[in-house]
Amino acid sequence: MKSKTRFSHLCALSLAVFVLGATSATTQSGQTPEPASDDNAEFKTLFLDDQHDRGVDPFPEFDEHGKPVAARKSWPIQPMEKVEKYDRERRVRVRQLLDAGNVKTGQDY
Repeated sequence: MKSKTRFSHLCALSLAVFVLGATSATTQSGQTPEPASDDNAEFKTLFLDDQHDRGVDPFPEFDEHGKPVAARKSWPIQPMEKVEKYDRERRVRVRQLLDAGNVKTGQDY
């Protein structure tokens, strides 16, 4: 049980760090950050899928004055049963990537 709790805390922390780093980069440059060549693009996809299931656009675009460029994209909020199912699948995949040593950059974490 402790390892499940630690793993879920690790996932939550990883997502929070990713969001904070990505949001900071987005608001400063007005552009969605592109993954560096060493970043694992699958982590970004897993993160975006997680956010989209909840109807969230984590990378809004801003102009040079910090104003939103366009109306925010929206995704339909999935029913909680689906979100929980997809979350379980994503946690399994994240664990596989962690165990395989595919977490290498700050963005990955």
